[in-house]
Amino acid sequence: MSKNQFDGIILENIDEYGQSQLKYLSLANNNISGVFPHSICEGNHLEVLDVSNNKLTGNHFATFGNCSLTLEVLNLENNNLEGEIRRMVCLQILKLGGNKIQGTIPSSLQNCTSSKILDLRYNNMQGTIPNWIGNLIRLRILVLRSNKFESGIPLELRKLENPQVLILSNNNLSGAIPSSLRNLQAMANQIESAKVLAFSNPISMPYLDKIEINNKGLFLEYVKSLALVQFLDLSNNNFSGDIPQETGFLIGLRILNLSRNHLHGKIPTSFGNLVQLESLDLSDNNLAGNIPIELQSLTFLSYLNISCNNFLGRIPQGAQWLTFDERSFSNNLNLCGLYININFSSSPSSNKIYEEDVSEHEWEEHVWWEVGIGLSFGFGFSIVIGALCFNKNC
Repeated sequence: MSKNQFDGIILENIDEYGQSQLKYLSLANNNISGVFPHSICEGNHLEVLDVSNNKLTGNHFATFGNCSLTLEVLNLENNNLEGEIRRMVCLQILKLGGNKIQGTIPSSLQNCTSSKILDLRYNNMQGTIPNWIGNLIRLRILVLRSNKFESGIPLELRKLENPQVLILSNNNLSGAIPSSLRNLQAMANQIESAKVLAFSNPISMPYLDKIEINNKGLFLEYVKSLALVQFLDLSNNNFSGDIPQETGFLIGLRILNLSRNHLHGKIPTSFGNLVQLESLDLSDNNLAGNIPIELQSLTFLSYLNISCNNFLGRIPQGAQWLTFDERSFSNNLNLCGLYININFSSSPSSNKIYEEDVSEHEWEEHVWWEVGIGLSFGFGFSIVIGALCFNKNC
């Protein structure tokens, strides 16, 4: 159903759909309001139900907790649903983000070993991430961003067989980052190619999934390339302690974000193993020491932010490092070395190239422009590098 085809409450004759042979029902991206008829889940054949991006209110979770066993995909994201989830049937894909849901992650999910995606982002959920989350061994994507979860990361998370996206950012999680994360197999292996992650079976329409990811300081939506994304985001929590050396064994990672925590110590030299890494954000921590020379081997790295730490010494001079400007290193008073200075417009908006409203295309143009400048003037700058060093650590 296309956008704006519906405006108002959900169709009264939806009961007929619920009792029919209908397998795939999408009412997404409309102006639907009101409540669901309880009979929506009484049909014996419905497999995919998508009513995302509407204006639904109230608490419908008691209804969906009684859905038939054929339902595999439920997408209710970006509505105004509220209340607690007392009970939920096992699904391959469950997306409830962008609502006002409260309470804890329902224990009724703990035996859902076939689940692939659990997305609860942007709600008011609280409590701890339950230990039984490790029971969902086939979980590929876990998104708990922007809730009120507390305590630490359960060690049982290492039981997941092939998690490729783990987003726990913007919560109140604390403690140390567990070294057992190295056991996340999909992140610990290089993946050259993979099928698009989607729900499908021989008798139903495929349900192509997508997910919003904070990459290179921008919020981007991945669809066709979703299966190629290995992403670990623990940013904006209260994690403390050192970054485990074992993190450097997640060699399949393409995006790593540990920013806005209370981490200290040094950048592990094992990060030189992350040869597929495209985006690294360690900003706003208490990290110190030199930038490991091993990071020069990260030839795919196109976004780097280590600002607001206590690093010292010389900034590496490898080829891709010439594409990073001073904002990547700002507020590290004891760093020194060669910067590429880009003169942007004086308007406030144009100085914020990492804002969420900048498109991926614009970011790529910016990066390639910087690469060109770096290659053109790199040799000339190297002659005067001594004059640019302002600290004896250089």
